[in-house]
Amino acid sequence: MSPVPAIAKDLSAAHLQRIDPDNSPDDARLVRSLIAATAPPAKAPPSVPRLVTLAAARYLQPAFRPFDLRQYRRLCLQAPPMCWRQLRRVAGETLRTIPLWGYVGMAKVIADERVIQGESCHNVGQILGALTPQAKEALEMVSVEGPAGQRVKQGESCLKVSDTFGITTYTAINVLETLSMEGPAGERVKRGEHCQKVADAFGITHWKVKNELELKAVEGPAGQRVRQGESCRTVAAEFGMLEYLANEELELIAVSGLAGERVKNGESCETVAQAHGIEFYWPRRELELIAVDGPAGQSLRRGASIESVVERFGLVDEDALAILGEIALENAADKQLSSDEEDK
Repeated sequence: MSPVPAIAKDLSAAHLQRIDPDNSPDDARLVRSLIAATAPPAKAPPSVPRLVTLAAARYLQPAFRPFDLRQYRRLCLQAPPMCWRQLRRVAGETLRTIPLWGYVGMAKVIADERVIQGESCHNVGQILGALTPQAKEALEMVSVEGPAGQRVKQGESCLKVSDTFGITTYTAINVLETLSMEGPAGERVKRGEHCQKVADAFGITHWKVKNELELKAVEGPAGQRVRQGESCRTVAAEFGMLEYLANEELELIAVSGLAGERVKNGESCETVAQAHGIEFYWPRRELELIAVDGPAGQSLRRGASIESVVERFGLVDEDALAILGEIALENAADKQLSSDEEDK
């Protein structure tokens, strides 16, 4: 059984009971537990010169602080067994000079270490006592950046992993799901799998992450099929795309491709929009602006009425209609100018 759990519990108890720093028996007990927690395993790398170990010990004396425990542990792992006692003695002498408030920092370092080793954030948090929301999130992020995130990258469900590692805060879960979306879940969507089925399989629940997952499909097979002329609605249904932003991006691909070309060639925006499954505001607006910049505007300049142009080209967007109105005013001004010149 590793001594690390015991020291975390000891430090928490010391903090809660506010032990007097001058109480040397308790102080010494905590230090001994701390030094034991940093002891290296039985198999250490062989033959580090004693001179290097002495230099490391000399470095520790003026600079050792609670947050240097990991660095100290690495030094111990690099030292041969004959040097461990000296390193532990130097560290112990330095730790005894640290005031009581420093134990809180030590407890955090050891809590992080336990989480890195795979323990549940919930269990470690209970040992530490009542954590602030910020401290709880910070502890969970250590797990996300360590063992929990690694298991998600290997393809495990975010829901299962978050339950195993006691991860509950919004930020930590969101980062965990993002790792899945950018990794195994995203790869499956790029291969053409149904976005919602993939999200369910990998435990992705946040709408922002789901949207990013669907955008992977838009950048890949779904977008390619739309470029080839298929309806956005048909493609979105087959790929399980429900989020607004991904669907809008899919429709914009159609507008910049075959749908836009059909409008440039004089077809009605309404007819083209229905054929290509364009329903959202911005893609439809862009489609109508293509018509106004092209055949609809040209027809109006050649003398057609606004009513006939609007009906023929299926225009309903306010911006598109406003531009047509400006063109009509320009036509009226040109006619008036021509009429005035003829009267002269």
